[in-house]
Amino acid sequence: MSLSRTIGLIVVGVLLVTLTGMLGALLVRSEQAAKVAGVNDAEALASVLHATLVFSMAEGVTSVAPLVKGLEGGDVAELRVIPTSAVRDGGETGMDERERQVLASGQIERVTERFGGIPVVRVVSPLLAEASCVECHDARVGQPLAVVSVASRWRPRKPALPASAGWPRSSGSPASALRSRR
Repeated sequence: MSLSRTIGLIVVGVLLVTLTGMLGALLVRSEQAAKVAGVNDAEALASVLHATLVFSMAEGVTSVAPLVKGLEGGDVAELRVIPTSAVRDGGETGMDERERQVLASGQIERVTERFGGIPVVRVVSPLLAEASCVECHDARVGQPLAVVSVASRWRPRKPALPASAGWPRSSGSPASALRSRR
């Protein structure tokens, strides 16, 4: 084998390894971006739901079920508003372990998990009593009245590689694609 052919093969090999590494990094970053977007969407919905619940309750609404039902669907895999015992006796018995942790800590939790076999980003947050809440509920300002759990679907992004600039789409190896250009 000639020296120029050997050098050419080494250059092609280095390029293939470099491009494969770059594509791998792109795919990882794309998946991370999808997770961040899922968390942001779930947090935004939880925030809107909190504000809506406080306003609705202040206006005399006693059931949140129609609101929750109206917000479910689309990318929302599950939406739960679980009252504490300050709102309904025994309300906390319907909470899962993560919801009980959030109730105890008073801190928001964000996790990725599977729900019904699909990947979701779940945001679990406490709904804390405001001044308008304590007029009807046996609670003090800042005490958790409920836990809100939003599980939002996220889909890993799959970058499309267009068949442009004369590069063929190939199910074979990159080397076979290069050979087909000759």
